[in-house]
Parts: sequence; C-alpha cells; structure tokens
Amino acid sequence: MKEAYELLKQAGVDLKPDDYRKNITNWKELYAGEITGFHTYSDYNGNSLVNKRRRSLKMGKKICEDWADSLFNDNVDVSIGEGENDPDKTVHAVLDENNFREQYTQLIEKTFALGTGATVEYIDSEKKTMIDYIVADMIFPMRAKNGRILDCAFVSMDDTSAYVNVHRQQPGGSYEITNVLFEKQADGTFGIVEDKNIREVVISPVKLFQIIRPNLANNMELSHPMGLSVLANAWDELKDIDTVYDSLVNEIDSGKRRIFVKVSGVKWNLTEDGHTVPIFDPKQTTFYQIPGEEDDGQPTVQDVASPLRITDHNDALQTSLNLLGRKVGLGDDYYSFKDGAVYTNTTQVVSSNSKFYKTLKKHEMIVGRALKEMVQAILYLQSGIVSDADVSVSFDDSIVEDMSEVRKQAMLEFHAGLIDAVEYHMRVSDMTKEQAIAYVAEIEARKPEEPDEEEPEI
Repeated sequence: MKEAYELLKQAGVDLKPDDYRKNITNWKELYAGEITGFHTYSDYNGNSLVNKRRRSLKMGKKICEDWADSLFNDNVDVSIGEGENDPDKTVHAVLDENNFREQYTQLIEKTFALGTGATVEYIDSEKKTMIDYIVADMIFPMRAKNGRILDCAFVSMDDTSAYVNVHRQQPGGSYEITNVLFEKQADGTFGIVEDKNIREVVISPVKLFQIIRPNLANNMELSHPMGLSVLANAWDELKDIDTVYDSLVNEIDSGKRRIFVKVSGVKWNLTEDGHTVPIFDPKQTTFYQIPGEEDDGQPTVQDVASPLRITDHNDALQTSLNLLGRKVGLGDDYYSFKDGAVYTNTTQVVSSNSKFYKTLKKHEMIVGRALKEMVQAILYLQSGIVSDADVSVSFDDSIVEDMSEVRKQAMLEFHAGLIDAVEYHMRVSDMTKEQAIAYVAEIEARKPEEPDEEEPEI
C-alpha cells in the first residue's frame, strides 16, 4: 500500500495514507476465512501450549458469491435503444471483448467483500475500448460530494510495470484524465521514464469510471466516500459459525471408538523364522495399549465409545447461520445446514416484503446506475460523441418474485381498468415503456379490420 502512495505522488496526486484502509485489510481476512489470532491459536493441554488451527466454513466468501450471483447473472439484461451505428450491438461487442459478464460478477463479489469496486474505460494502444476491473485497495478517492466520488485515482501494478490513472472533474462536468506508466528500475522501485512519452492527458465530456459498493451506510467512518463491506458488521457471527463447526469436527474426532487393551492381554504370534509379531496392526489407532496385569480386577479389553452430540451442534450451527444471514441482509432462513453441508434455502418465502428482497433492491440501485454510466462511456469512446441512447438495465427478479402471481395480479388490474396494456407488458414481460408501447402498437396493427355494419332492412 505504501508503494501505491509513492506512485500517486510521482503522478501528481499527493494523498496521505488513510487509516480507513486498515478496514480493507481486515475484511480480506473475513473474505478469505482466515482471521489472524482466531483461526490459528494456542491451547493448553494441561502440560504445555499446543498450536492449533480452527477449521473454517469460509462463509465470508460464500456470502459475497451469493450476493454477486443475485445481483448480476445471465438473466440480467443491459439494453440500449435505437440509434446511429446500432449502439446496442456496439456496446455488447465491447463487453464480449472484455469478458464482461464473468469479470463483472467477480468484481461485485470482491466489492461486497472489500466495500468498493470500480470499472474504468479507456482506449488501448490498438485503438480498442477496454475495461479495467479494480478492487478497493487500488482505488483512491480525491473528492466526493453527496456520497458520490467525483475525482479518483486508480493504481495497477505487476512484476515489471505500474499504471496510475487519475480522473479529475472540471468545471462544467467534463473530465481531465491523466495516465502515467511506470517501469520497474534496477533497484526494484518504479519510476517514470519521461523520454518514452508515457504520460498522457486527455479530456472527456463523459465520466470514464464508475464506482460500485454495497448500498449500506458506512458506520466505520460516517463521512468516508469508500464503501462498507457487507461482512463488516458480521465479525462475531462469522467467528461463531467457525467455532461451532470446529467443535463439531472435534466432537466426531474425539468421540471415535477406542478399544483399550492391557499390555498383558496383547498376544504375540511366532513366525516360522522364529520372530514374534503382535496380533494387532501397530499402525491402527482403534486399539490402544495401556499398562495392566491380568489379575488386577479390571477387564483385559475395554470397548469405549463416547456418545456424539451431533444434534446439539447442528442446532447451534443453524442458529449461527440464521444470525449471520440476518446480519448480511440475506434474511434469517437464507442458509440451512443439512447432512454436513451448508445449502441456500430455495424454499424460503417469496415476498416483496422479505428482508432479502428489500436489500437486493437497494443494491440494484447502485449497480444499475453504474452499468448505465459504463454504457455511456463505451458509446463515447467508440464514436467520439456523447450518446443520447436510452439505456435500461433489467435485473433478475425471478430469484424472489413468483411470476405466476405477478401475471395473475397484472391481469386482474388490467381487466379492472387500473392499468393499460402497456403497463401490463412492462410488468409481465419485463419490457421498458418504449418496448411495451411498440409491442402493443404492433399487436393492434395485426388485428383484422372490423367489417362495416350493414344498414338494417326496413
């Protein structure tokens, strides 16, 4: 992180290290399922401290995966209205070139884990429109207003080079964009090589970056423009789940069957070459040899099997999963533990009043706005002019909506005269208003003309 600040300074962006970024480091641990001082620890066995590792269900990653799958999947559609040079085809060609669906789903997953993500559009050396997908630790806000980042710098690094991309909004709304390329020097540091003409400044009337984040108020630092991880307030719940899970595995391990055999009861066989070998396989662990004589009054062989508290552990784990689901906005019954695995509960009540549905709609607001801005950026880079094409984003509400009920309700309202045919198709067929108007007009045009009524004979 210190290296990134040095690169920013060389590029003309003098930012002080931000303590808020310590949160991003902590959230990475929640996402990875390896919390320092918790998953590795020491336990006293009565004689000495023993290094232990607590097992992890890695629910932090599972949660972020599920939010990404719900927000952006194959059923999400980005459509662009008609215009010159077929803007819809143009945009989707660029998205395919940039492996957009796969990369954007992963970006949302990482964004929900680390609090902030971004897409940045630019023209590469081959005159192609490219998209960078950037996560929180390489995003550096410089100015924000009303919760939206206006000026921002982005840093990318690999083994041989580094790249700083700085966006500053100018009076009137246009953007000055400074691109600075660094190369790794002999001493291992990055430096600007001025004679290679690698500093570039361009002006764009369209913003060429979009910030996405979970739509959550930041209770870590109220005025900070960076987003809040969906895991940020679930520390205790994530640790509780791994505590119960580790205890469950230990319960099974420590409760496995043991057969204690006295030394005097261990029989030896004599082989043909005169050697003695034990009857029991020395590599097995079910039989355990203990001191004892045959005449000490105790059984020579004792079969010990402790009862397992599996049901108690399962109940505790389900309770912890319910608490976690509620804390991360998925609802109490989103996860279920059954047959030794965590499942997504597909039988949960489908309702527009559910916790999951309401939270999903909140997150869609930010993702939808970012997608529309990204499309406008692509259209500008492709044509050099600001497009006025209508952009719509249709999210996958089939996850939480019972479409048979939606159709039934829409039909009732249509026949009651509460909505017209346009509104009906907007609800049922997931059309935009313009698409629904055109569709209804096409249906009306296909209807056969009614014959004129003949004058009745007198």
